Amino acid sequence: MMLPTPLTLHTARPLAALGVGIIALWATASTTQAAEPVAASTAVYMPACPEQAANTPDFSAAYYAACKQTLDSHITDYQQTGDNLKLHAAYKALAWLTYANYEYHMNSRAASKDIAWQNAYTLIDQLASNQLSADILTDVPSHSALMRPDLWAYLNALQEKGANALTPREMAFAEVSLIWAGTEQCTHGWRQSTSHFRMASRYLMQANTAYRNHYPDDSALLSDLIQRYYQVYLPLDNQEDVCRGQRLPRLP
Repeated sequence: MMLPTPLTLHTARPLAALGVGIIALWATASTTQAAEPVAASTAVYMPACPEQAANTPDFSAAYYAACKQTLDSHITDYQQTGDNLKLHAAYKALAWLTYANYEYHMNSRAASKDIAWQNAYTLIDQLASNQLSADILTDVPSHSALMRPDLWAYLNALQEKGANALTPREMAFAEVSLIWAGTEQCTHGWRQSTSHFRMASRYLMQANTAYRNHYPDDSALLSDLIQRYYQVYLPLDNQEDVCRGQRLPRLP
């Protein structure tokens, strides 16, 4: 059976091109502070990230700057130490933070902004306390839906093969883009979700190519694993734009 190819399956859901996904634009935005010293009277308050508090604080520009600075520092450290689990988690937190910041600047009142911020802050807090989940594979969270079993098959097959360590940034941004696309489709429809699905596909194809180039002898086994995951996930897609999450089966 032919290997599922992203962007060719599920044509029942329109996939018109809607431009570059916002995550690539915001994730690379500079947060460097001015080199000149700032007078105490005009200094901008920079909160700690994470704070020593029981609850997640409300999102703000100051928290974005503080958490972006924290994550940039973490990413540099983890790249040097080779801590791939934490590096992947830091990139995933950065992806969620990017979406939260985008929604904030769009003056969005949707619950999705708070969801993105909560996801980012939780990961940052887990990095600080060394309490990351050891589960490699990803389930569809309650604020999203399966919708693209082909892309989910690629994501979890690559994760099972260890692509999180090989291409942590691409895998992290692919996962968050795929989840966010489902959230956007449930909230705003396919016109808002299409660019995010395309972004997820782009990141997955980059990770897929990198893995096959790095492990050419394992290419056939990866293709078989993707196909097996796809056949398991396909019946779970009910073609409804309703977000209620999905526990995805693990293969033996």
